[in-house]
Amino acid sequence: MKHSEQNKMHVLMSKFMTVGDWIMDHNKIVMPLVLVVCVLITIMVAVNANKREALEKEAEQAAIALASDESLGASDGLEIPNVPLEENAHPEINDMVRTYYNAQVEGDIAAITSLNAYLNEIETIRMQELSKYIDSYP
Repeated sequence: MKHSEQNKMHVLMSKFMTVGDWIMDHNKIVMPLVLVVCVLITIMVAVNANKREALEKEAEQAAIALASDESLGASDGLEIPNVPLEENAHPEINDMVRTYYNAQVEGDIAAITSLNAYLNEIETIRMQELSKYIDSYP
């Protein structure tokens, strides 16, 4: 076992020496490349730091604006009323939703198209296929 580990180490060292020799032979190409890569990394780090700083300033300004808006609303006496949610308060909306779901169950594309202006061919096919598997909506 020790012998195989020594062989692996020897092979690794010889590859490392080969790479080192290649770098030394081609140092007129490798060193400028290393310099360019380092400069690019420095530029990327600087740009990211600048963006982060700008985002932090923007968030700080938004927090200040929000705080001033809240204090302005309190000083003007304007309050947002707390209105509870209403159930079945608008029968025309309930009828429209009921019509839409019934049309989906029946696969009535004409009714669905009249209620949904953004229906494309793929969605039409999907609704027709879906209507085969749906019996009703509660």
